[in-house]
Amino acid sequence: MDTNLTQQHTLTLVDGRVMAYRTAGPRHGKPLLFFHGTPGTSLQADLIAEQAVAEGFFLIAPDRPGLGASSFQEDRQWHDYTQDIRQLISALDIHHFVLVGISGGGPYAIACAAAMPEYIIRTVLLSPWWFPHGAPKPFEGLTNLFKVYGYLAQRSPALTKTIAKTAAWVAQHSPDHVIDHLVSQLNADDQALFKNPSLHALMVKDVAHAFSQGWQGPWRETLLDFLPPRIIPQRILMHLDIFHGTEDKIVPYHYAQRLVAQLPQSELHTIEGGGHFVALRITSRVFEILKS
Repeated sequence: MDTNLTQQHTLTLVDGRVMAYRTAGPRHGKPLLFFHGTPGTSLQADLIAEQAVAEGFFLIAPDRPGLGASSFQEDRQWHDYTQDIRQLISALDIHHFVLVGISGGGPYAIACAAAMPEYIIRTVLLSPWWFPHGAPKPFEGLTNLFKVYGYLAQRSPALTKTIAKTAAWVAQHSPDHVIDHLVSQLNADDQALFKNPSLHALMVKDVAHAFSQGWQGPWRETLLDFLPPRIIPQRILMHLDIFHGTEDKIVPYHYAQRLVAQLPQSELHTIEGGGHFVALRITSRVFEILKS
């Protein structure tokens, strides 16, 4: 894994905010937008950058507001991000692209599929987050920390700021501790992946970058994960491919099952025994779909 493949750029948006994004590959390549996980940054694009370039893609990975080097945006919603993406593809003179959303990047990919389907050739979601509002047991399968955070997000959002501030302090002072704690919560398959020193180092760098501006960006990002979305999946008529592991300890598998049931044109690719980072084991399958 070469973590020097992507290069960072910035774009000033119409409201004065700065969007940071990373690219890899030639500008004449097939555009591939990559939406990182939560809380994370465009540094995660290095997970697929080498293969993306080899497959002939021009990889573009933006930082979401308040994460990495992108400006914070007060009270943003998932669908607000589509306006940022419209400005990004316009600046890059891109008229069509394929889209990949991983984990917490999934809802933003879904928002784009709903708001701008005329630009999107193919969409792939990897272990996507989509909280099952209205399900009998929506918190089933989550870690205890996520259960507490989700409960507070829905009933007393202000209290989640304390958790976010603590997480920011730890991430800024000891990001390796954050990743080690994350790995301890993963299944055996994911833990085996993290024995790769370059993957571990990349994720440590990523979490530190995610909190580099402080707690507000990651707080808003994670708060949205538990609030009712202003997106109606049933109205999305384009095809979405969803890959999800049955042993995912971060985003439970039943989340993917419920999401697919709400999307009229979608296919769930089940990875038996796969964990949250199963995408690292199936990149060839993903790129076959993106090229088709």
